[in-house]
Amino acid sequence: MRARRPSTGDRWWEPVSVWAIAGLAGLGALFAAGAPTGLALVDGCWRFLFAAAVTRAAAYAGPPSWIVLAGVGACIAVGGQPVLVAGALVVLVAAIALALAPSRPAIAGMVVVGAGVQVLLRLPDTGPAGLTALASLVGAAAVAGSAYRRAGGTARRRARRVALAGGMVGGLVLVPVVVAGAITWRNGSRAAEESRAWLDAARAGDQQGVLAHLRSAREAFDTTASATTAWYVQPGRALPIVGRQLDAVTTVARSGAAIVDAATRAAEVADVEQLRVEGGRVDVELLAALAQPMHDAAEVMAGSLGELGALDETWLLPVVRARVDRFEQQVIEAIDDADLAAVALDVAPDLLGRSGARRYLILFTSPAETRELGGFMGNWGELVADGGALELTTSGRAADLNAGSRLPLGQHPPLADPARYPERYLQYRPWTHWQNITGTPDFPTVAEMARELYPLAREGEAIDGVLYVDPEGLAALLRLVGEIRVAGYEQPLTPDNVADFLLRQQYAQFPDTDERVDFLERVSRETFERLTTGDLPGPRTVGEALGPAVAAGQLRFWAFDPREQALLRRLGLDGAMAPPAPGSDGLLVTVANANPNKLDAYLHRTVRYDVELDPATGVMEGRVAIELFNDAPAGGSDYAAGNDYGFPHGSNRTYLSLFSRFPVTSATVEGEVLPVEMHEEYGWRRAGAHVVVPPRGRLAVTFTVRGSMEPDRYRLDVRAPALVFPDRIEVTVHRRDGERQPLVIDGPGVSGEGSSGAGSARFDLRGAAVVRVASPPGGAGK
Repeated sequence: MRARRPSTGDRWWEPVSVWAIAGLAGLGALFAAGAPTGLALVDGCWRFLFAAAVTRAAAYAGPPSWIVLAGVGACIAVGGQPVLVAGALVVLVAAIALALAPSRPAIAGMVVVGAGVQVLLRLPDTGPAGLTALASLVGAAAVAGSAYRRAGGTARRRARRVALAGGMVGGLVLVPVVVAGAITWRNGSRAAEESRAWLDAARAGDQQGVLAHLRSAREAFDTTASATTAWYVQPGRALPIVGRQLDAVTTVARSGAAIVDAATRAAEVADVEQLRVEGGRVDVELLAALAQPMHDAAEVMAGSLGELGALDETWLLPVVRARVDRFEQQVIEAIDDADLAAVALDVAPDLLGRSGARRYLILFTSPAETRELGGFMGNWGELVADGGALELTTSGRAADLNAGSRLPLGQHPPLADPARYPERYLQYRPWTHWQNITGTPDFPTVAEMARELYPLAREGEAIDGVLYVDPEGLAALLRLVGEIRVAGYEQPLTPDNVADFLLRQQYAQFPDTDERVDFLERVSRETFERLTTGDLPGPRTVGEALGPAVAAGQLRFWAFDPREQALLRRLGLDGAMAPPAPGSDGLLVTVANANPNKLDAYLHRTVRYDVELDPATGVMEGRVAIELFNDAPAGGSDYAAGNDYGFPHGSNRTYLSLFSRFPVTSATVEGEVLPVEMHEEYGWRRAGAHVVVPPRGRLAVTFTVRGSMEPDRYRLDVRAPALVFPDRIEVTVHRRDGERQPLVIDGPGVSGEGSSGAGSARFDLRGAAVVRVASPPGGAGK
């Protein structure tokens, strides 16, 4: 039986109520928020025409199309405001009821479709960008298509004429837009390439390259902006979607030009390669003068980022959206660089003594005898910065500070707040054994202890900061000053041999302890005198030379001024033992030589962390298997390889600690129960015990931890102290249902051939890294 067409009267313009309902639908659309062009008045007209036309077409359309339109609105409305959801469901029920009714008056169908169009125009954005708009067009197309098929010949001809006229006008408007698009595509690509090249040149310290790339980028951005703002392109802004593309490209071009102008002004004034150490002096006034242009550049970039963020990406084509997102990411990176440079230029002059002399204590350490931060402190120096000039004023051995403390045996110094120091750290008694000043993995805590103790040992001399330098850190410094020759040793010490000499060879070369300590003092003094009296390269070369040592924790610096501390944190120099990130697991294994001897120069560590996650409960159980290998050669002096506990010569007794986010539930050594001490330090759970690694032998220690994690969003903050050899880390994550989680590795401390696979990650580590699930099953990466 043929479907009955709803009655609309004898002629297409009758009755008047048909047009009244269509007009009311258009007026209701004026209060919706859809903006396909970004021009308020034009968008209002488009919404009016859309709602009125679809509602008018409903008079001809069949009932199934009413249901399709209402159904689309109800599906997309789910998750939106309750009022909108209720309205969408009412429209859907009405459309179904009307379709099933024996009589289907066109007026009723128009009312239902008109109400459905109001829902479509108010739908929330959901799913991929543009999905809501596309779904709304599908619903409207269902009604329009049905109306065209069911309308009479006259109505069809009229519809075709209107569509043809609209297409011709749209085509005429669109042609210059296409031409402008070709111009902007070519110049936009060029601008992006030049912007990347400018950032790379800035990071490389290539001043001329920076200016050249900035000029080229400015030209490309100007050409792009001119093409999208030309008079003959402006009518295209009234076209739905097209106008949004033009607006986005124009915003990018203008923002890019503003950023380039600000960067050019900063680059013309702030040539960072001028910031060299010459004759042991830095021009602190030049440093201070460069700060404001860099702040201005960062402010302009932040404003441009705000304009980019204000763009409505709902209407952007994927290719345009991708370019906008890439440019936005470039701006974010440029802001980070400019802001860091501005902060550094603000703070550095005072660090270098512009506002008065600064005194810094240098801790020369060696992981041949470990402490929990890395190595024990054997020698020290005092570095004074005054008006940009650096001078190593005095130096000595740890024993000098021990003697200077003048504290009776068993008496504690008057610490300002003993509770701020971990209980285990206080057991090392650094006030009488400065060798143990590095006995906690948090460098700011070490620096604070040094600030309290140094005046006691040095008759009231206060310090403004503390530097930590181990043999690899000293090698990094030698890359700046070249080889050094020290009286008492025939061979020159170079960046390639100094670490091995300090870690191993010195004990055979200087069996006499006093002679050896005196020689080490001369090495450190000669290095710093070269640093503080000679010429050094520009910041780029300095950063390249010192960066790896900073990432590995072999060079650290902490000052006591809060502004300076913020900069040192951003530069990664702070060496702070921050707690695991919220929602993250954490892993750090430390050792502290308890013989005492120098066998940690031959200690290798492998840490295997096997994690099982229960997706039903979120319970996590982790097994940390630590293998210690004592690779010390046979022989060696009692000083270097002996111990005070009667173990065989060459044995390595150490205090082994596991730091985890979660509490330890069990611990074993070679399969036997290992009694451990439990502490909470720096937001971590700590379990520790003394263990002995036999000469040329291995020792297996296993800890089990238990807690709760999100299985599909597992993240591990893993760290390793600055020891002689990097830790070999192996992490495996799997679910209790048997599925292994795909992992990725990221972090400045990762070295060697780091790799990740289905459920496992393997890498060498000094410093910090993050291991995380690559993506949830069926989801996007995080």
